[in-house]
Amino acid sequence: MNITLNGKPAEIRSRVTAGRFLDELKIGRTLAAVEVNGKILDKSEFDFFVIPDGAVIEIIRFMGGG
Repeated sequence: MNITLNGKPAEIRSRVTAGRFLDELKIGRTLAAVEVNGKILDKSEFDFFVIPDGAVIEIIRFMGGG
């Protein structure tokens, strides 16, 4: 499947959930926000939301520091 990830074209396997996608990218779920086609997913949706073909996805990672 083809998607747009953070403004760049990307290809992913079909029927992957948002949570599995974060795992594959090695992005910690607790420190990430995921927006799909303009909708911010609640963390409780990560394991159930299947990414559709052609999706526009923005992933924001939060970092600590001082």
